[in-house]
Amino acid sequence: MNVKLNLLLANLVFFFCLFPYVTIIKTGSDVQPYALIFAILFLIYLFLKNKYIKSFNPSFLLLLPIVYSVIMLSNSFSFLLWLRSFYGYLTIPILSLVAYNSFSLLSGKILNFSIKIWFLFAIVQKFIYKFFGNILV
Repeated sequence: MNVKLNLLLANLVFFFCLFPYVTIIKTGSDVQPYALIFAILFLIYLFLKNKYIKSFNPSFLLLLPIVYSVIMLSNSFSFLLWLRSFYGYLTIPILSLVAYNSFSLLSGKILNFSIKIWFLFAIVQKFIYKFFGNILV
């Protein structure tokens, strides 16, 4: 069960990175949190299972934009805009850690499938119907 959950979480993160605009629940924003949510779940699962998370040497540099974002909170006029910016900065290091820890678990079939779907949607939107697939966004 543990290996299957590991595979499932890693591939869900990969899927939602490849299809960031597919929504499960309408948020009313263009920021889609699903890749980040599954990435955090993956890291928590990995930590609980192994008691550590592999990291790469320059990964601490990816935290600098987060620190900058927190510092800028004091100068922000809108908490919602700051939160949106913070989410964007937080996504980079977390997804980098997940990619580093899950590369061997990812399925090439998902990448192949996503390339074909993106190509199909691009062809249909370009030559047949411009708004094809808008219901998924």
